[in-house]
Amino acid sequence: MNSQTYFAIHTGKYFPRPLNLIGYIAVVLGVIELLDSSLFGIPLILAGSYLSFNLSGFEIKNGQFRNFFYLLHFKIGKWKTSDLPNIGILKRRYARKTYGGRTPVSVREKAFVYEIALLSESQETRFKLLRVNDMNKAKVIENQIATLLDLKKID
Repeated sequence: MNSQTYFAIHTGKYFPRPLNLIGYIAVVLGVIELLDSSLFGIPLILAGSYLSFNLSGFEIKNGQFRNFFYLLHFKIGKWKTSDLPNIGILKRRYARKTYGGRTPVSVREKAFVYEIALLSESQETRFKLLRVNDMNKAKVIENQIATLLDLKKID
């Protein structure tokens, strides 16, 4: 592929860690069941593989883009085109509060995430493309996407 018309980035696991762990356990149990010559192992291995080895990502090809999940060398996701003419980085703060079981102690965790989004002229209509944890990485990705999709950058 020509580097000027194609861009892809893997954004990490599609499912959260607890589901990944359950998937790994299902794969191990499926293998044990297969060794016991039981057909119950095959569905366990398939379900566990889906939960554990599924990755997500973002891809641009020939002026179209898609968010996809990647399983067993297959990218699954719908190709889209957009009539939104601008691209920008939106800074979002996510807070999570955790309670300490029997104790009345709570822990609040705050983090910033940078969303790369398509924007309308009035900047009211938004279509989120990606979330990135690092501002410098977000700027590099924004430049590549803006070039490939011929979008105007909004700062």
